Amino acid sequence: PRLLRAIFEIALSNGWPQCASIALELSRAVENCIWPFHSPLRQLVSRHFLRSETCALLEQPPHDARCLELDSLLQETPATLSEVVGSERLAKDVLRAAKSIPRLDLRMKVSPLTRSVLRLQISVLPSFTWSDRMLSTISTNRNETGSSSQQSANAT
Repeated sequence: PRLLRAIFEIALSNGWPQCASIALELSRAVENCIWPFHSPLRQLVSRHFLRSETCALLEQPPHDARCLELDSLLQETPATLSEVVGSERLAKDVLRAAKSIPRLDLRMKVSPLTRSVLRLQISVLPSFTWSDRMLSTISTNRNETGSSSQQSANAT
């Protein structure tokens, strides 16, 4: 990731926007271990909540355009999604997994106070369904990491 970030910085400083965009996209893909042409549901394959074959069905043309974006996937009904994945049960599992991926809903209201001052009102709301089964492993790992660093700090 460092090499790709360095390429991004070089492209940005030289004024090469297309190269910088590609380098940034690749860097983020390497950091997050997910390629831009993969479904965001691939993150749940490693945690054994979805099968990789199910994600592969979602990523195949002609379905890939509507199934790669999480927002468009959430707008699908179980009936139309079952045509893609092959069964109603798998379609419901895919929708349940998609709804549990953390997202934020941002709303902003801008109003002028004076000629040079604006008032910004920003509301940030969670836009996902918490699932202990899918997301508790993330918070558990963070707690374990935090407690081990505290124990090592207390030991010194």
